[in-house]
Amino acid sequence: MPIKNEQFNFALIIVLLFIALGIIFAVLRPDSLESFLPFILLSAPIIFLVAFVNTDIALVLLILAMLLSPEFSLGGIQGRDIVVRLDDVLLFIIFFAWLTKTAVNKQLGLLKQTILVPPILLYIVICVLASGIGVLRGTVPFVRSFFYILKYIEYFLLFFLVANNVRDKKQVRIFVAFMLITALIVGIFALYMTFSQGIRATAPFEGPKGEANTLAGYLILMMGIAGGIFIYTRSLRLRIILGTFLGISIWPFLYTYSRSGLIGFFVMYLTLIVLVKRMKVPLLLSFVILAIVAPLIFQKPIFWRARQTFVRGQHYSVMGENVVLDESASARIRSWEDSLKQWMERPLLGYGVGSGRVMYDIQYGRVLREVGLLGMIAFSWL
Repeated sequence: MPIKNEQFNFALIIVLLFIALGIIFAVLRPDSLESFLPFILLSAPIIFLVAFVNTDIALVLLILAMLLSPEFSLGGIQGRDIVVRLDDVLLFIIFFAWLTKTAVNKQLGLLKQTILVPPILLYIVICVLASGIGVLRGTVPFVRSFFYILKYIEYFLLFFLVANNVRDKKQVRIFVAFMLITALIVGIFALYMTFSQGIRATAPFEGPKGEANTLAGYLILMMGIAGGIFIYTRSLRLRIILGTFLGISIWPFLYTYSRSGLIGFFVMYLTLIVLVKRMKVPLLLSFVILAIVAPLIFQKPIFWRARQTFVRGQHYSVMGENVVLDESASARIRSWEDSLKQWMERPLLGYGVGSGRVMYDIQYGRVLREVGLLGMIAFSWL
């Protein structure tokens, strides 16, 4: 069922009420899961009903909630917390409403076949198998492994929800519009926290330390989407809106001080230049100018961390040359060393999801350590 004007207005009212109530609870008791239980219990039936009547409205609500909902730590071991967010609960409510809807209306179908379904299912099976063996061997705690696998499955549920409910370009436009609105709200909040408290830009409700690198990656993705639409749209009004979005979003991105984010931004920009068929020359010239001018304009404090990478820290020999890396970069090298060492001890299925003794994780090393070579094959296929 496509979104109608009346349903859109209804969705907007529910979204605003949901966010307002969530913010009120977060301000009153931001670190207390118990304070949100009445809110969850009261809103769950309403969200279930809305998702059952029109899944599109529920997905709009989910888009907003995924970056604007609080998170709570359920505890963790060796620097890896088990974190539950309000949107986690929201996603499962919407998914079960969608399952109920497909059970009532057989024509909807349970799972739309795409090329991603086989590798997703294979990866989940390997994660469960590796973790089950890990729990029996005592290499990974059951509770931690259970919640991590649940988090992986949650991402896949989100994919299935979208894949089975997107039918036309109008829906995509609405979803993308709300994605960019959410990114703009998050970016403005991050800038406010940076200038008011003097901390690195992070997304809302991420605890006292935050995840600046995660925000940088998120903003790169959103700027890439906005940039692609900006290049191809013929609407002057839309270009002005997207240009404003890009102009605002670049600031919270820079104030994340993320070194991997800076690399990712240039990769994203170069990808646009390579893939698009319009405005190649202006994009290329802008890229060259940006690469030359940006370090001079934003020298302090934006690029301070980038320069600190090679100032002091651990010494490494690379192709006969002495290279100095700071503690953060060195920790990632130790992460690789630790992951490879553990993987070689259990090469096929690893130690199970949620295992590991390191604070800074590298995704590929983590996959090898947790689910072994079989899991890495499934992950690479995916």
